[in-house]
Amino acid sequence: ADAAQALAYGAMNPMMMAYLQSMSYAAMPQMVYGPAAGSTTVMLRNIPNRYTRDMLVERLNQGYEKEYDFMYLPIDFNSKCNVGYAFINFKTPPAAARFIAEFHTAKTDSVLPGFSSAKVCEVSYARVQGRD
Repeated sequence: ADAAQALAYGAMNPMMMAYLQSMSYAAMPQMVYGPAAGSTTVMLRNIPNRYTRDMLVERLNQGYEKEYDFMYLPIDFNSKCNVGYAFINFKTPPAAARFIAEFHTAKTDSVLPGFSSAKVCEVSYARVQGRD
């Protein structure tokens, strides 16, 4: 898995890769329902690899339009596919909590339509919070 992950990150700037990996450590299960007060940034994992940024924005806008101010879906420039996770910053803690309630442990084919996938979404609060 590490070799495949390394290949997926191959075309990424090393500093960006280090930053994203540091944020991914937030995906610890004990943090899913026990965030620090005021947490607004989440990490959504197990996104189907062919899901595009536009598709994710369109899906977010279905239930969270104007409730988030940042979304980052890393792309592997070699395969032109996403790497399976995204960071989303919501404007308020209740919006982030509502997103987690809807997406955490949901089957991707029901909450991220467009591709048949057996994946199950995982959502956690990100270690790095906010847009700054």
